Amino acid sequence: MKTLTFGSMGMTYPAVGAGLGCLMWALLAYLRSGIRDRLVPSSSVTPDSSVAEFAVGDD
Repeated sequence: MKTLTFGSMGMTYPAVGAGLGCLMWALLAYLRSGIRDRLVPSSSVTPDSSVAEFAVGDD
């Protein structure tokens, strides 16, 4: 919205700055949301539990 406002008033550099700021926040939100992992699953196999399982031998 700021980008359009600044652009309509002929303020080119503030419009570009506001647009880049909006793009940065959108990219940050995308990367932190976890949607990337749901859309493109990683090829590595992860266990169901985060607890490591160790074989217990008789002592």
